[in-house]
Parts: sequence; C-alpha cells; structure tokens
Amino acid sequence: MITKLNSFLAIAAASSLVAITTSIAQDAPPLVKQINNGNWLDPKEAEALRDGLYYQRAVHAYMTMLPALNTIGMRDGSEAIFGKGYNILPIWKDRMDSRTWVPTPNADVIYSMSYLDLKETGPLVVNAPANVIGMFTDFFQRTLTDVGSVGPDRARGGLYLLLPPDYEGEIPQGYYNDGSVDLWFASAKPADVPASNFIQTVPNRNFLVALRLYGTGTEFYDQTWKPDDVVKMR
Repeated sequence: MITKLNSFLAIAAASSLVAITTSIAQDAPPLVKQINNGNWLDPKEAEALRDGLYYQRAVHAYMTMLPALNTIGMRDGSEAIFGKGYNILPIWKDRMDSRTWVPTPNADVIYSMSYLDLKETGPLVVNAPANVIGMFTDFFQRTLTDVGSVGPDRARGGLYLLLPPDYEGEIPQGYYNDGSVDLWFASAKPADVPASNFIQTVPNRNFLVALRLYGTGTEFYDQTWKPDDVVKMR
C-alpha cells in the first residue's frame, strides 16, 4: 500500500510539473518566451548565469569605487604632509612623472589640489585667478564645473560659490554657480541665448529630449534630485 501511494504521488508530482511548465510556456510574455521558450532553465545553466551576473556586479562595484578610493588616498596623503583645511592648497613644484600616484595626470602643467568637505565647513567661496585650467569634482572624480578657459568665467577668473548638498538657505547673487546651465532647443537661436547653450532642431519637426546620466549618486535613485522640466519659453 505504501509503495502504491508513493508511486501515485510521484506520478501526480510529475504531472503537475508538466502542467506548470506548459502553462508558463503558453502564458509567458513574448520576451520571456524568447528565453528557453518560456520554460525554466536547467539548474546548471541557471547557476552559470547567476555566477556571471555576480561577476559583472563585482567588476562594476570595483570600477565604480576606484575613483573615490583613489581620491580618498590622495586626500589622506596630502593632509598628512601639508595639513587639513579648506585654506590648504598644495602646489606641485615640478611637473608630474610616472612616479606620481595620481590617476591619468599629464606632464604639461603644474598641478594644485585641495579637498573640501562642505558638510563640515558649510558654503564656501573660491576665488579663481584668471588664465587657469581647472575644475571642481566630487570624490568620484565627476566634474561639477570647469574653471578657467572652458569654464563659465572664460579665463577671466572670478568667485565660485560652493554649496553643501543639503543647503536650503538663500543663494546669493554675483557668483558662478555649480555649473548648472539652461539649454535652449529651437530651430533658430534666440538673440539673447549664448551659442554654447543652444541646440538647433529641425524646423516644423517634433524632437525628443533624452537625458543620459553617468555615475549617478543616491540622490537620483531616492529622488531627492531630479532634472528640471522642459519649459516652453516662446
């Protein structure tokens, strides 16, 4: 009796598995049907795909964090020798060479680097001299704004206002901001719009504005930051 019961359960289980597999194949969305005809993958194949996914995620995590870890290392080394503070700006005596532990430097200019913590200091104003080539970046080495010939001061120098991420106070005028710009889309450039902020469209044709972000921070995912809406001006 026990043997017959076990055989019956085994047959019933096999029949149920066939029914489930057939149901998945028939009811699966088109994209799922393209993967193994909508059926479950072989366990070994599924495990291999999962291992590949974990490997790709590990490589992505390494590549994503490498710039930040490099910046932290440069900051710690600089502060250990020259001291810590927003008013500390070490300047290289000579041009860099292969012995310098800095990512992708060049040997054509004299470097200076400083490391700011706006959460600790609050808003800061940096007086950039004329005729320099520089930039403000975050610790992931993502450019916030250029300074100098390719920056908003256009090599004339000026005051740059740096605000902490959670700053909610009044923003004073008369400073270069964090590099945010207004972009104009039109078939012809308005007279009062700089050429650098204008993107020409085809007359009498619809167009699509697509914003592509690289190396986004948590502010994008938790929606504490979002790009402004496209506004019809005139």
